[in-house]
Amino acid sequence: MSRIAVQLENELKLDAGRERVWDLLTDVPQVVPCIPGGRLLETTGESTWKAEVALDLGFARVVFLADVTRRDLDSERAVLDISAVDSRGRSSAQATMISVLSAAGAGTQVTVHTDLSIEGEAARFGPGIIEDVSYEIVEQMAGCIQSRLAEPLEAGAQPRPAPSKLSLWGALRLWIRGRLGRARRRKAVARRS
Repeated sequence: MSRIAVQLENELKLDAGRERVWDLLTDVPQVVPCIPGGRLLETTGESTWKAEVALDLGFARVVFLADVTRRDLDSERAVLDISAVDSRGRSSAQATMISVLSAAGAGTQVTVHTDLSIEGEAARFGPGIIEDVSYEIVEQMAGCIQSRLAEPLEAGAQPRPAPSKLSLWGALRLWIRGRLGRARRRKAVARRS
């Protein structure tokens, strides 16, 4: 069975104070709909949820059913553990996302460290495409989170889900950007050698 593991780091700069950003990032029912194609299915405990993430990559559609657990919350870190299985049973994914908040002027910087492993059919896309798609997802999430911070939901209102489709052009752009990024990284390694 194919398996790939990648480590990702993303930095988001959000135009809101640290406390407000913290409140939103630790509110999993508000964050899940910010994942492109994300939908909260059920709250199963005080810090556990079931969710669905449907990604239409233009050339393939993958629907993951996920168990999400929030843990180890302290004043600076929010940790999410995600265990997901493709609805067709052909792939699985595990991720640990650690979000670290720090002040950035009047706003807040969020550094997200993600350890991601994928097994099965979805792993055939390879680490390059998985990294590129993951970065694109985080960028879209950041935009959604920023809009939630700018326009908080009224009490009892349901969050609007983020769009679930990366267009064919978007997928091609990801592939090209990934190729260029990998070429730059290889050159940087060659210069250090």
